[in-house]
Parts: sequence; structure tokens; C-alpha cells
Amino acid sequence: MTARDIIHFLNPSMEHIENTRIIREVNHDSHYTVLLTFRNQDASTQFYLNYDGINFNSIEDHVCKLLYVTRIETFSEDPSKIDETSNCTVCLDRMYPDVESIITILCNHSFHVHCLSKWSDTSCPVCRYNQTPECQLENKCMDCSYDGDSLWMCIICGYVACGRYINGHAYDHFKQTQHTYAMQLTDNQVWDYAGDNYVHRLLANKTDGKPVEVEGAEAFRQAEEKVEATQMEYEYLLMQQLESQRKYYEKLIKDNEKQCQKKVDDASAKQEEATNDLKKLQEKYDHAIKEKTATDKKLKKMRAQLSKVESSLEEERQMNKCLTMNQEQFQARIKEYETRLEEKTKRIAELEEEQRDLMMFIEARDKIENSIEANEFTRSEISEGQLLVQSSTSGAAPSARKNNRRNRK
Repeated sequence: MTARDIIHFLNPSMEHIENTRIIREVNHDSHYTVLLTFRNQDASTQFYLNYDGINFNSIEDHVCKLLYVTRIETFSEDPSKIDETSNCTVCLDRMYPDVESIITILCNHSFHVHCLSKWSDTSCPVCRYNQTPECQLENKCMDCSYDGDSLWMCIICGYVACGRYINGHAYDHFKQTQHTYAMQLTDNQVWDYAGDNYVHRLLANKTDGKPVEVEGAEAFRQAEEKVEATQMEYEYLLMQQLESQRKYYEKLIKDNEKQCQKKVDDASAKQEEATNDLKKLQEKYDHAIKEKTATDKKLKKMRAQLSKVESSLEEERQMNKCLTMNQEQFQARIKEYETRLEEKTKRIAELEEEQRDLMMFIEARDKIENSIEANEFTRSEISEGQLLVQSSTSGAAPSARKNNRRNRK
């Protein structure tokens, strides 16, 4: 990313940024870090929430990674501290960090952000230093990431893989694709996997690997013919390789078409089956909805009946409670009446006994008076007489009571 790309990326939050400084990473020349100084803590927090983890653009997969910086140590004066007398080289106006955003690029020159955003060149407006990190070509095996000297590139498709004495991925690529020729990246020599040898036809010096100079017109003509023959041979081999690759890829395309067609047919069958299942489920759902409606109506009626039954049950419970209380009161009264009745019955029995005794006394007195009047007994005989009680027979009880009464009298 250039400085202009960074300004465009930070433009929505640039009013809250006081200073932007681009610094190169120590161990990686093709990467750099951007230090941002915000005007307040709230702006820094909001920037972190809005920008951390988002993509720089919609094309690349690289995302913005943010970290809070605790402190910065420098070995010389910090060029990001702009003096009030410093001027922007583009607009020649003074730079005030408190008012406008300032950006410091890799060459330690500072500018207004809006001024540098109009600079279309990737170099510095002052020293012409290139601000874009140069991408370094890194050759490595596409399978195992080997980056040593034994790397081979397929001439047909450009696939880079390691040699057979490392992990053998280049030879595996030949067996899979039948790409016969591969070039070694260190000395640009071409290897023929089918013939199992190098395919160089030009005369080369063994010391430096350069072509040998041919002297004379005939030698030059022979060398020219040899070069043309070698070129024709290479063209013929390439044509054969390309033709075989064309057939191979056409076969792959046909196989893929068949597989895709089979997958499409299977997907269509599954879709049709799913559609039928969906229709059945829809019918079941409609039927279930109808049953649910009928069940809801029945449930409503049952709830109404249940409420009525509950109200009736509550009334019966209250009535039962009242009857129970009345029953207890009645039972208490009955016990009280029974007690009174027993007492009255005993009293009546005693009164009857007293009445009977009294009547017997009166009868005995009347008989004695009559006997005295009839001169059957005298009063002295009666007073000196004795009363005999017989307990064996019940019939003698009245006479005993009479005699007893006479004796007591």
C-alpha cells in the first residue's frame, strides 16, 4: 500500500488523528507499520472498534490489525514532533498538529494529509524516495514450502516444486500431469523426465556455463543450423506436449462435465423428492392446523365447563364446610340433650321410687289407722313390734317395707 492508499483508508477518521507516521519494520523490508496519534482517548477507542479486523479493500484478503502502543523509544530526535515553523513542502503553509492532520513518510519528511493525498506519485515530493515497499521474489515449493537451491519450474504450466532428492514434488507433478520438461531455477537447465536427462543442445563452457564461441563461417552456419534444429525440436516437443495437454484437459473437462451432469441429475432428483416431501409435509401441516383449531375449540369449551365445575365444587365445599360446622353443633347439642335426658330419667326414676314409697307409706298408715280403729292392734303393740326382712323372695318385699315403716313410725 502506498501513502496515498493509507490516507484513503483512514480518511473517514482523519479529523480525529493528530499525526500519522509510517515506519519500516526491522526484519522485513517489504512491510511497514503505521503509528497513529489521536487527539483524545475516545477517538482512539472508537477507531479501534471500527477498523480492527476489517479488510483494506474488497479485492485482497489482508485485514487491518491494530494494537495499542504503550511507549515509543527513538535513538534520535523524533521527526514526528513538528516545529511550529515547519512548512509543508507541497502547499508551503505551516503545519500545526493541533489543527490539521500531519503525515510522516518513510524518508522522515512530513506533509499535510490533504496535500499528500493529491500527490499521485509513489515517491517523496522532497527527496524522491520510493515509498512503496518493493515485493521480493520468493521461490519456494508450492507443496512443502521448500525454498532451497533444488527448485524446478514446469515449463508447461509454471508449477514450482522441489527436486527428487528433497521431497520429489516436481517428479510427482510430472506423474500427475505428464508435463515432461522442468527447468532448474538456479542454472536454468531443462530436465526431460521422459528421457531422464538434460535436453540442452547448445555447446556450453563447463566453467561458466556460457555458450562456446564458434569461429569461421562454416562453423557459424553449422551452429546456426544446430540452433534452428534445436529450436524446431523444442517447438515440436512443445507442440506434442501442448497437444497431449489439450487432450488431457479435454478429457478432464468431459469427465467433469459428466460428473457435474450426474450431480445435477442427482440434485434434481433430490430436489423433486424434497418437493414431494415438502408437499406431504404441507398437507400434514394443514391437517395438523385444522386439528389444532378443533382441539382449541374443544379445549375452550372444556375450560368453560371446568370453570363452572370448579365454581360448583367451591360452592359445594363451602356448603359442606357449613354443614360440617352445623353437624358438629348439632352433635354437641344432642350430647347435651342426651345428658339432660339421662339426668331427667334418673330424676323421674327417683321421683317414681319416692312416690311409690310415699304411696306405700300412705297405704300402710291408712291400714294401721283402720286396724287401730277396728281394735285389731294397739299402739303399744305396734311400737313394741319387730320388722322382719326377707331377701329370698321378692313377694315379701312389700310387707317388709310396711313393717319397716311401721317400726320406724
